[in-house]
Amino acid sequence: MKKGLLVLVTFLAFFSNVQAKDISLSLCEYSQEYISWLNLSESERANTSIPYMCANHEEDNSGFKPTVNMSIYSLRDKYTLEVRDQKGSRSCWAFATLASIESNMLLRKIASEHLSAGHLELKTQNSLYMPGYVNFDRDFNSGGSIELTNAYVLNNWGPILEKDLSFTTITDIIENGSYFDESIMDNKKAIIDVDDIYMLRNDSGVCSDDSIGRIKEYLINNGAMAANIYFEMATNKYEIVDSIDNLYTFKDKFLNGMYYYYNGEAYTDSYNRYVPENQIINHQVTIVGWDDNVPKESFSTMPSRDGAFIVMNSYGKTREIFPGKTFNMGDSGFYYVSYDDINICTSLVGYYNVTNKVSEYAYYYDDLGANSTVTNSGDEVYLANIFEKKSAKTEILDKVTIAVDGPGYKYTIYYANNDKLNNYKEIGSGVSEHQGYISKRFDKEIYLTKDFSIVVKLEKEGASSITVPIAIEALGSTIYNNYDVTDGVSYISSDGETWAPFKTDTYGIQNSIRVYTTSTDIEINGDEEEELELNDKATVDISNPNDTYKSNNSGDDLPDNPQTGLFDLALVAGAFILIVIVIKKTVFTKFYKI
Repeated sequence: MKKGLLVLVTFLAFFSNVQAKDISLSLCEYSQEYISWLNLSESERANTSIPYMCANHEEDNSGFKPTVNMSIYSLRDKYTLEVRDQKGSRSCWAFATLASIESNMLLRKIASEHLSAGHLELKTQNSLYMPGYVNFDRDFNSGGSIELTNAYVLNNWGPILEKDLSFTTITDIIENGSYFDESIMDNKKAIIDVDDIYMLRNDSGVCSDDSIGRIKEYLINNGAMAANIYFEMATNKYEIVDSIDNLYTFKDKFLNGMYYYYNGEAYTDSYNRYVPENQIINHQVTIVGWDDNVPKESFSTMPSRDGAFIVMNSYGKTREIFPGKTFNMGDSGFYYVSYDDINICTSLVGYYNVTNKVSEYAYYYDDLGANSTVTNSGDEVYLANIFEKKSAKTEILDKVTIAVDGPGYKYTIYYANNDKLNNYKEIGSGVSEHQGYISKRFDKEIYLTKDFSIVVKLEKEGASSITVPIAIEALGSTIYNNYDVTDGVSYISSDGETWAPFKTDTYGIQNSIRVYTTSTDIEINGDEEEELELNDKATVDISNPNDTYKSNNSGDDLPDNPQTGLFDLALVAGAFILIVIVIKKTVFTKFYKI
């Protein structure tokens, strides 16, 4: 189906804040049971237990493999590293998201050490120093979100090892004021590559049975997930249990290690983080398992069902709350959170398919990741980015990474060894299994010798519309205020033949299409480069193309009240496609992220 493009842009918190020595990578080979399950129809899959994905998954001594039907399962000890302590910082989001990467490293048998939460904090702020790249409009130690970690790994800013930039750097800066030695950031390069980012969002907050199943499936196949959890002082909507027999809420001994009652009086912890009543608090933890047998009676709020997630916190194992009075932080830093927690399913993230081979070059225009979505009428849409080659050497195409809004999108990736969006050839395809970012690696080597283009076709057979994640110049006060969208690099088409620059009269838009390459000493001439014996596409014309295409790679609050506006794109010559952009007004509640 080919229709005119009706485009609806909606702001959202998109997708919501080792040394290589002796490391050997063991890639996951699908088990035959999982391959058979993938070959089932969608309805058959929904009614069939999901087998373990990897053929080489390590079994326990009994030879038993975990499944989503198990009533109890935990990654603790085997697929998580030691519980860490964020001390007086607001860096819970950094510890939780990096713990997901670390867990996947362990599961994939990559020798692992702790990754640097301090480096992640410093690379995504702009108040201590202004980095020489597009960065978030975010103050140091102001809290964060999964979007920060997404950009951090997608841009190959990191991660690096904890031993190469210790978290004591952060605590020292907090204790000593704003002094910061920028030289500690020099020559720090990513040592881990993340191929795929699994996002799970449920705006109603409470996990559906389907979401619980998806979380369990992810934990078994890929390791730990980071999750936002919220609580509200006045109504006690959130609570944790450190064991089935030991309930802790703010009415009892403490609430999540942050706010304490003693002899009926409210106290802050030893880091003086006092939180006013009626203030919504945002915290991030790492889901490492589940226990379906935790009785609902364990929670004073009496959820509707039994069962809880096992989560790892970042407040250490014990903490001295009052002089001479030390509390255990749950079960050595691990807690239970009810399946009925009102917000644990609002925004979850998992980082998986990690490797220790980091590409040399990363091409992108969505510097900070996708921050909006576009709804396109019809059941297919073509997106394209034109890139200017970065090096004088031949480069090998390692992978293409795209953002997707959910499962069930068929994607086809095309490559053109020119900057005109013509004669492009199919190099890979697949179907998205989740919302987030997915990477496609290729069976044969593709050589880049000059400026090039990547085209992505998204389709959903029989759908009335397709939602596409994009980057758009920020409206209102947001962490994305540093977006300065480059014109003439991103295009959209309803048929893959007639292209319109992806922009409005007022605001620029960029496709979330990323290319990763590594240089080689192999010399390729033009004839050899054409050896991709794939489907040629007829030559197409770009309407109103720019003469040059250059990346804008120079150099946490959510939006309060994004502006509302209606903007018309110019008619595309010859095609007369009218693209209408509607910015919907969304009100976000500011929150602490600690």
